[in-house]
Parts: sequence; C-alpha cells; structure tokens
Amino acid sequence: MVICASLVLSGCSNLLESLQPTIASSIDPATGQPNTRTQYQTAATERLRDQLLDKTAGLKLPLDGLGQRQNSALNLAIEQALQQNHGIKEQHALHQQALQQYIINNAELRFNLSLESAASYGSSSQSSRASSDFDLKLKANLPVSLWGELDQLAKATSYQLAISTAALQRSQQQLVADITSAWYQLMFAEKIFELTEQQQQNTQLQLDAVESAYQQGLSKSLDVYLARGNIDSARSRTLDKQQSLTQASRKLELLLAKYPSGKLLVEQSPPSLVENYSLGVPADLLQRRADLNSRWLGVLVEDAKVAANYAQQFPQFTLTGNLSLNSARLSDLFTQNIAWSLLANLSQNLFDSGKKQALHRQSKAKLIEVEQQYLRALQAAFSEVETLLESKNSLKLQWQLNQQVLNNAQLSYERVQIQYQNGIANYQQVLNLQQKLFDNQLASLQLQQQRIDKQIELILAIGGAQQSVKTPPVEVQTIDLTD
Repeated sequence: MVICASLVLSGCSNLLESLQPTIASSIDPATGQPNTRTQYQTAATERLRDQLLDKTAGLKLPLDGLGQRQNSALNLAIEQALQQNHGIKEQHALHQQALQQYIINNAELRFNLSLESAASYGSSSQSSRASSDFDLKLKANLPVSLWGELDQLAKATSYQLAISTAALQRSQQQLVADITSAWYQLMFAEKIFELTEQQQQNTQLQLDAVESAYQQGLSKSLDVYLARGNIDSARSRTLDKQQSLTQASRKLELLLAKYPSGKLLVEQSPPSLVENYSLGVPADLLQRRADLNSRWLGVLVEDAKVAANYAQQFPQFTLTGNLSLNSARLSDLFTQNIAWSLLANLSQNLFDSGKKQALHRQSKAKLIEVEQQYLRALQAAFSEVETLLESKNSLKLQWQLNQQVLNNAQLSYERVQIQYQNGIANYQQVLNLQQKLFDNQLASLQLQQQRIDKQIELILAIGGAQQSVKTPPVEVQTIDLTD
C-alpha cells in the first residue's frame, strides 16, 4: 500500500508538472552579455555550476602565486598552509554549512514520508475496566509545482551551494598569492638587512681609517665629524631594517598558521620572472575568476527567486496520503483493516492586501541591485587587470634603467675612492657617492620585490595560475578593451 501510494503521488506530480508554463528569466540581456571583446554565453553558467558542484573534480591550485614549480620549499609551505590556515578552515566550515543547507532545502521541496506511532492505556469514568489503544500512521506529502516555483527554488539552492564553492576556491587562491608574496617579501627584507649591515661595516672601516689619518695629521677634523655622523646614520638604518625583517617574518608565519616568533627566514636568491601565463581576452575573466563567478551565480539566485515569487501568486497544490492501523491490542495491530486516504489540496489567497505582488516586485528590485553589483565588479576586474599590466611594464622598465644607474654609481664610487686616497677628492664627495650607491642598490632590491608582487597580483587577477600557466614560455597577450 505504501508503494502504491507513492507511485500514485509521483504520477500525479509528473502529470501536473508537464502542464506547467515556462517562466522567462527576468535578467537584463545586457547583464548576461556584458560589453567585452568575446561575448559571454549565459549557457556556460550551467556548466560552471556543475563543475563547482562536482565533488570528484576537486579544486586545482597552483603550486605558488607566480605559477612556478621549482621552489620546493615554498610549494611545501603552501601545501601545509592550505590544510592548517585558520581562514581556510573557516571557509571549509562555511562550505560544509552551505552543503548541508542545500540538502535541507531540497528535502523540504521534495516527497516526504513519515511514520507515527502512539499507545495509550487507562480507564474512563463510565467503566473501571482498563482499556488500551495502539495506533500506527504512515503519512506521505508531496508538494506539486503547478507553476514551476519549486523548481526555481531548487535552482536557487543549487546556485547558493555553487557560490559557497566559488568562495572557497577564491580564498584558497588568495592564500596562495598572499603566501607567495609574503615569502618573497621576507626574502627581500633579508637582502635589504644584509645590505644595510654591509653598509654599516664599510662606514665603520671608513671611520677607523679617517680617525687614524687624522691622528697622523693626514686628514681634517671635518672628515672625522662627517664619518662619525655617517656611522650613526648607518646604525639607525640597520635597526630600522632589522625591525622590518622581523615584521615580514611574522607576517609569513601567521599565514602559515605558525607562532609569530619573527625568527622564520628564507635563504634563497630572487626568482627569475618568467611570463609563462596567458592573459586571454577580457571575457575569459568571467570563467576564470571565482569571485566574478560567485557574483554571477548570485544574479541567478535572485532571478530564480523572482520566478518563484511570481508563481506563488497563483493557486498552490499539494498531495497528501495517509495510511493508518488501529487496534486495542498490540498483537492484533497488523490484522485489522487498513484505513487509507489520498487528499489533494488546492489553496489560493483571495485577498492579502497586495502582499504577494509586493514580494514579487521586491524580488525584482533586488535582482536589479545584484545585477548592477555584478556589472560594477566586472568593470572593476577589467580595470584591475589593465592597471596591473601597465604597472608591471612600467616597473620592468624602471628596473632596467636602475641597473644602468647602479652600474654607473658603482664605477663612480670606485673612482672617487682612488681620487680621495691620492688627495684629489675630499671625504664629502666619497660620502655622497657612497650614499648614492647604497640608495641605488636598495632601489634595485625594492623594484625587484615590486615586480614580483605585481606579477602575483596579475596572475590572481586573471583567475589564478591553475587556469593560465603553460609549460613552455609563451608571448604575453595584452588585453584590449577598445573594441
């Protein structure tokens, strides 16, 4: 009887759902096809959702934020951080909540079967003899989507789960980029600290030489004062760079979920920047970037809610089945006649002071709001990539020019030292060129660090290295928004 009742309810549901009308999307066509070189096809959204919901596919991540794989120490640190970082653990917990909420929401929209049992024992005022009663009920309930509102709500719940998956993917990509950036920032902080220490040692040697020459009557007192002032400045710079080194170490330790002792060091040389990534065209960002995917899925969620609120203005239909057994003795419970019923319920509010219509209009206004937020984020993403491209090229040119200036400063410093030893140049000229050489060496390290940071930001901005890195180096394609 239970199987028959279920088949009857399912058959009625399929019959009614085949008669439901098609609900058109309320999304503005300009939102589904934004102004980009290659028009984005809205049909790809279903594939995107399926990919995000595919539990077997997993989330593919780059080994580091530069898309490089030769830094084994950094790769190992990233793998450990993806398991231990507190922010990632929090995102996993949020994703698990979204998954369970998806199951809960779907269960409320589908066929439900419940079993109830009751037993009573007692006497009445008319008879002192005790009596017993046993009852067993099986209830089935099936909400029927006459106008497609249940299907739209089911879509909304699946999109919500896909949004959570995209948020987890983006947070993992961001962590990979942050760790890579912090790793090389610590490396450059060490290089800069070593440079300032070397500068301090050279200044101390110069002070010793100037004081010795002064005692021999070969140098002026002014040179001694200048040398002493120079060593004090060098010591101050060294202390400042040491503090910066400690801060950079703590930043990386926090990202790796380690105790922020400030003692973590990175002993390696600066990496070679290989442009082994493909930018593609602007429309590729719509498929690559998890944050844009999340916003587009949010638009689809609101569109499904608009359709559901529109359908809820019409009569609602529900099928309910009951199967009950009742007996005064427990042993006779399953030998008694079975009572069953099948109830179809059709309800419609005749007057609600415009509540349902207002809910529909409110959801349409919410959809427009989310659409504009998506388009604004899309334009901001295009601008971010263009700005990073321009900045990356500018920094590369600055670094090349700085290398030439650095070579000239090195030659000038060596020449003025010889002139000072021969009494041709004064000590102030030596100090000036020494400071100029130090400034150019420091600028070279800082420009290298900025170039690495910009490339990390650029790879993250185009959607992460796992979608764009290629094995052989390729020519970089520039994004053109003029078309």
